[in-house]
Amino acid sequence: MNPYRLPRTIAPSRYEIRLEPDLTTFTFTGTETVAITVSEPVSEIWLNAVDLAVTAVSADNDRGDSQRGSATAEPATERYRLAFATPLAAGAWRLRLEFNGALNDKLRGL
Repeated sequence: MNPYRLPRTIAPSRYEIRLEPDLTTFTFTGTETVAITVSEPVSEIWLNAVDLAVTAVSADNDRGDSQRGSATAEPATERYRLAFATPLAAGAWRLRLEFNGALNDKLRGL
């Protein structure tokens, strides 16, 4: 895998993001739901992310399939690896993430 390109097996089509800043502690929490199309079964999804801590991952589809995943940061390439025990089948899925980060003057992660 090219460390600067995301795999093309996943195509996002819609993002819903909710951010909750805490101006006392200069942090934020967030949730995101991404509508994705999986072109072939995958057990990993890669995302670009920097200065974020992904705390929960799940994916579900209209057939009633739902899976929890795990998130592993790859700081050297500014990515996250989302892993699922059972591959996500080809088709439409909703990927849900919970995350947090720090508010700073760089605005990285936000």
